[in-house]
Amino acid sequence: PVPTAPALQFLPPWPNPARAQASFRLVLPKSQVVRLRVFDITGRCLSTLVNGRLHAGTYIWHWPIPASNQASGLYFIRLETPGLRKTYPLVLTH
Repeated sequence: PVPTAPALQFLPPWPNPARAQASFRLVLPKSQVVRLRVFDITGRCLSTLVNGRLHAGTYIWHWPIPASNQASGLYFIRLETPGLRKTYPLVLTH
C-alpha cells in the first residue's frame, strides 16, 4: 500500500478552560501559509502566534496567558490556511 499524507488538522486548544497556558496542535500535510491568532470577545486580536509559511509536519504552540493583561472570560483561537479556516473558543480563568 502507498502511504498517505496526514490530513490537515487543527485540534481544540487544551486545557480548556485554561489558567496559565493554552496549547494548540496543527498537522500540515504540505508546506503552506498559516496564520494563528488569539482574539478577545470583541474581535480584537491579542496575539499572533504564527503568520507565514510552515513546512509539512506537526506543530504545537504554547500560549502563556499573561494574567496582568487578560481578564477571565471567553476568547477565540483562529487558524487560517488556504485549506482550512477554523475557530475554537477558549475560556480563561484566573
